[in-house]
Amino acid sequence: MANRGEPDPKKSTESICSLTKPQLYSLYDDDVVRSEDNEIYEELKRSVSIDSTKYSRDQTIDSTFYLAHKVGGSLPRNTVSSNNLERILSASSIHENFPSRTRQTRQNILHYLQAVLILSLSGFAYHELSRNLHDNHLLHPDFASRPLLLGVKLCNWLSNGVLPNWLGYGVEGLLFGSVVPILDNIFQTEVVKSSVHHDSLTSVIRSINAMLGVTFGIRKIQWNSSLQAAGAWGLLNIILWLFFDGSISMLMSCICIGVGCCISCYKDIIDGSQFLYFMDFYFLGSLMFGKLGRYLYSH
Repeated sequence: MANRGEPDPKKSTESICSLTKPQLYSLYDDDVVRSEDNEIYEELKRSVSIDSTKYSRDQTIDSTFYLAHKVGGSLPRNTVSSNNLERILSASSIHENFPSRTRQTRQNILHYLQAVLILSLSGFAYHELSRNLHDNHLLHPDFASRPLLLGVKLCNWLSNGVLPNWLGYGVEGLLFGSVVPILDNIFQTEVVKSSVHHDSLTSVIRSINAMLGVTFGIRKIQWNSSLQAAGAWGLLNIILWLFFDGSISMLMSCICIGVGCCISCYKDIIDGSQFLYFMDFYFLGSLMFGKLGRYLYSH
């Protein structure tokens, strides 16, 4: 039996607890002694997993709590939800990504301007090549360049003769180089998707060299007739299309442009060899412009 002079250890423990903990501890558990602001701040950081390098998001959260303290004391727990936080951080993210989007837009504009310039210069060079293409029979100089005069006449008619002729040739080069990329976006065939690796700078240079070799070979070889030269060139064009590209959109573009050039100058065609001659030259030219346009618009 315990002596009356000795203190009861159970009562002593209860007295210490009543002195160190609030009286409402039994009702609210440890929420009374926990800092509410610190708890909300830690909870927000855990839920969003804020990166330490993106200091602007931390500043957004800190400024939110600062305004809340300044207006009405501590921020109530139920007013800070994940949706509100996502809105705040999304606004901060948009502000951070705005300079990069502006830079990307500027780069895209410069990229397309570069493509337009190169295609326009190629159109002018293509006209000069057509003027020097001939054989020793019916295919005389300047004969292949007649379809290109249609674009120049159209530009002069639209501008009342203000624009120079070389600008019309540049517009034709731009149109020739843009037909195949437009057809690629329209059809989106498996052949086009599988031939992306062919659209390289090396492939473009090879196609240009092939065109120059074929056109000047027509001039140097002694053909028995113009029909023989045009027929051999037509068979070679099919081989070059299969070797350099092989896509349906490229074939359709080359055929349509070749037929269109023949129709535009049907009054000047007096022999079947001349029809094939127009078809061969503009088929191969469309192949070269198609490769160049694909490369410029996709790189």
